Parts: sequence; structure tokens; C-alpha cells
Amino acid sequence: MTDKLTIQFDVEIEPERLYYLIVTAIDGEIGYWSCVSETRHFTLFNLDNVENFDFTSPEAYFNVHERDDDGEYREYFRLDFDEFKSGLRVMAKKYPRHFADFINDNADGITSDVFIQCCCFGEIVYG
Repeated sequence: MTDKLTIQFDVEIEPERLYYLIVTAIDGEIGYWSCVSETRHFTLFNLDNVENFDFTSPEAYFNVHERDDDGEYREYFRLDFDEFKSGLRVMAKKYPRHFADFINDNADGITSDVFIQCCCFGEIVYG
């Protein structure tokens, strides 16, 4: 008998939930370790019409600039739909409690921070 079973399945996610998770991060939850740029498509979008947001659009991206110990910004990560999907997969596998918060509509600033770190680093590095 094996010690663990691996079961893979698809999860449908409402676009507005992912959008709010991203905007929460952009609006400051990741500010203690980074800054963001090129957020125009996210921050200027009409939240009343978020269900029509196109995550696959070439403009649906933003950059995360990691801050070093001296407060200088160094490497940056360009996050788009592929990275969002990857970050959700990492969060589901490595941090199921945070993923459950997202799936169960209980996401908060910590959830958004974990998500962005999963997108950038594939793990929690800060916090």
C-alpha cells in the first residue's frame, strides 16, 4: 500500500474572485516586500463590470519588483494569466489552508500575499 495518493482535479474559479485577490495584493498587501508597476489594466477597470474582465488579454499583467535588504528594488516578475494559474496551483499544493480560504470566499490580505509570492517564487519567502 502507498503512503499517499495523488488526485488531480479541475476547479472552476469565478473571474471576479481572482480579480479581487490580485487587486488586494496590488493595493498594498505585498508592499512590505515589493512594489508593483504596469497595473493600469487592473486598477482602472470598472469593478461593476469585473465579470467581463479578460485575464487572457495581453494587457492583463503587472510587474512585481522585489525589494532587497537595503530598500532598493532589484529583480522583477511579470505576472500574467499563466503565472496566475501557476500561482494558484502552487498555493493549492503547498499552502492548502490559504487556497481553501480563497476557494471558500474567505480570502484576505494574507491570502493575496501568499498568492503573489506563489506566482513569483513558487513558495512563501516573506512573512
